[in-house]
Amino acid sequence: SITDYVKERQFISLAKRLDQSNKKVVVRNGEQVEVTDAEIVVGDVMAFNSHSLATLPCDGVLLSGADVKVDESSLTGEPDPVRKDTQNSPWLVSGTNVVAGNGRMLVIAVGPKSVSGKIRMAVYGDGEDEEASPLFVKLDHMVEDVFKAGLPPAVFCF
Repeated sequence: SITDYVKERQFISLAKRLDQSNKKVVVRNGEQVEVTDAEIVVGDVMAFNSHSLATLPCDGVLLSGADVKVDESSLTGEPDPVRKDTQNSPWLVSGTNVVAGNGRMLVIAVGPKSVSGKIRMAVYGDGEDEEASPLFVKLDHMVEDVFKAGLPPAVFCF
């Protein structure tokens, strides 16, 4: 259980460092600004490409683009990339990956209001109630039982 605590803290620390290093380029108030995913707001115009800025952190509408293809398999399960253009298929969804092309999008939803945010809230909850899942409850009981059964023999052997 101490090991789990240490691993959880390391994971949280790593996730925070990743969030801080993952920057996107947006046009805000007429100026190009580099911001983290958490700093993107509705109304920003975000530039993206398939190389350095592949994962979309927000929902948006494609304003301009060249040969944009998006991997939406995380949402739809469809393995083939979907071609996006400003006329027929302009919607870009958070949590998807740009696999080809580049473009600019108008941000229309972020955080819990975005598609991936709604899914995250439905799966993990809003974080207010810290009730453990049934699997974790059973695992905790099993760890306690193993500890209780294994402690006396371990003490006896040493």
